[in-house]
Amino acid sequence: GVAGGRLGRPSEVDAAGLLKLKEAEALLRKALAICTRDSDPDTWAMLQNGFGNILYALAWQVVGETMSYLAAAETAYRDTLLVITRKAHPGDWAVIQRNIGFTANAIATGLDGDAALQKLAEAEEAYRNALTVFDFANAPLDCAWLHYYRADALTELARHSGSRRQLADGALAAFRLGDVVRHR
Repeated sequence: GVAGGRLGRPSEVDAAGLLKLKEAEALLRKALAICTRDSDPDTWAMLQNGFGNILYALAWQVVGETMSYLAAAETAYRDTLLVITRKAHPGDWAVIQRNIGFTANAIATGLDGDAALQKLAEAEEAYRNALTVFDFANAPLDCAWLHYYRADALTELARHSGSRRQLADGALAAFRLGDVVRHR
């Protein structure tokens, strides 16, 4: 599929690894300048998602540029959804939703106040969207992890907002669901 792989906070890379990430970023920028959404939508979506993955990885490697890389990664993932729809590509769509969730959650850690709450709400919504495809029957491990990610976003929302009890209850329920699936 287009989406593939698992995001999370990448481990640090050495100078050679950073150079390879920067080279991949440059190559993907060139490829996206040539292959447009109009000319070849499926290839463009694959490239756009890969670009998001590279930008997400670079966010954790380039000191001082974390937030700009995360914002660019989020834009790349959201742009991918212009082609990768839930109806046409449900599995890829769900993975991209999860990637949006990871990225929005990471962005929220660098924000305060309403801006942080907005990004946390976007992360929770993206995880919830992914759970409309990845359920206990067809993808139990993905489902379990998504419940944990959603619970984490709800926990952070509860910590930062006035509706703590409601959000905390939602977080607890999501953690429990994830735990049930994980131990099946």
